[in-house]
Amino acid sequence: MAVGNVGNALMGPCDIYAGALGTITAAPTDPLINAAPQASAWFDLGGTNGGVDFQYQPKFTELMFDQVVDIVEERLTSRVIQVVANLAEGTLANLATSMNCTLESAGTNSLSFHPTYDRTATQTPKISLLLDGFAPPVTTPTPIANPRRRVYIPRAQQVGNIAITYAKDKQQVFACTFKAYYVSGSVAPVRVTDQTGV
Repeated sequence: MAVGNVGNALMGPCDIYAGALGTITAAPTDPLINAAPQASAWFDLGGTNGGVDFQYQPKFTELMFDQVVDIVEERLTSRVIQVVANLAEGTLANLATSMNCTLESAGTNSLSFHPTYDRTATQTPKISLLLDGFAPPVTTPTPIANPRRRVYIPRAQQVGNIAITYAKDKQQVFACTFKAYYVSGSVAPVRVTDQTGV
């Protein structure tokens, strides 16, 4: 087997950012991919434990002819795009995000939230996500040792089961599965961009 560019082998963590709940937060422009997104528009979900998985799961349906034993074609009939991560910072804001909620106005000495519990509870507000990880190194026009790869998901919600564990020997994490959804005929459900310059 021919050995390619070993620099293209990737390993390392990524940062997760969430936009405001209930709105589609626009991704930063491509020239800004080498910078953290604006704090006024994106909330850093903090440290993770166990890595961050960007998952793409297509489902194909087979087309067959009676006269042929082989599958003649397959068509993409559905797909699941999702991000799976354990949020390792047990903040109330992260807990609210993992339950598709927002924080309420702060009390005198407290901060709280509650899930929607009236008939609108079925209409879960969506959230936008950014994943900032590593991309293969860039050699031209300007060498970049650790360029970014940014994954933008404009419309998603957390669909995983959340358990708050209190134990002497177990770290508390919020096990999140953010599932992406259709946006529109002009906006893709996911966009992946590599940094190529500074």
